[in-house]
Amino acid sequence: MPYRRTQFEQGHYYHVFNRAFLKRQIFKVDERKYFIARAVKFSEKFNVSIESFAMMDNHFHFILVQNKKNNGIQEMLYRLQMSFAKHYNSKYKRSGPVFESRYKAKLIHDDKYYWDVTNYVFKNPIK
Repeated sequence: MPYRRTQFEQGHYYHVFNRAFLKRQIFKVDERKYFIARAVKFSEKFNVSIESFAMMDNHFHFILVQNKKNNGIQEMLYRLQMSFAKHYNSKYKRSGPVFESRYKAKLIHDDKYYWDVTNYVFKNPIK
């Protein structure tokens, strides 16, 4: 896979998101619980703060802060997506990708963008 362009820095906020392969519905009730529990576990393990998140049937959004110089966000998201994909494929007796691609991550560079992204994340499930 290609090298990740976003280099996560300590103390910075990032908008992180990804979508299901072929825009499938992957986040049913049980899968949402599993995904959230794993997100919390990996965020604690890799010292990442989850500032906010939203989950729709076929994609997710996080606003994250990396608390140490440790590639925490990268490790958290890698483990989260990998463990979810294994769980999902096992449960539904399937194989292949669960997510469309690597997650996307955008640096939140100022207060205005922070509030714009936060509003977007919170309103996204309503659309």
